[in-house]
Amino acid sequence: MERPFTIVFILFPQLTQLDFTGPFEVLQRLPGARLVAASREGGSLSADSGLTFSGLARLSDITEADAICVPG
Repeated sequence: MERPFTIVFILFPQLTQLDFTGPFEVLQRLPGARLVAASREGGSLSADSGLTFSGLARLSDITEADAICVPG
């Protein structure tokens, strides 16, 4: 079985939601893509609109990535 292509999105407090979700929606359609949303602390953070993203991985726990995307 082929290894997935891992794309890590590094999120930060007060990001603009569309800067993250737009690219996420496009890239998640790539065959073999595995997307990970992460932040420094992991857990939850709020966008500038008040929308909360939860279940984020902690950056220090990520051991490999084929691509990194920083929204904004």
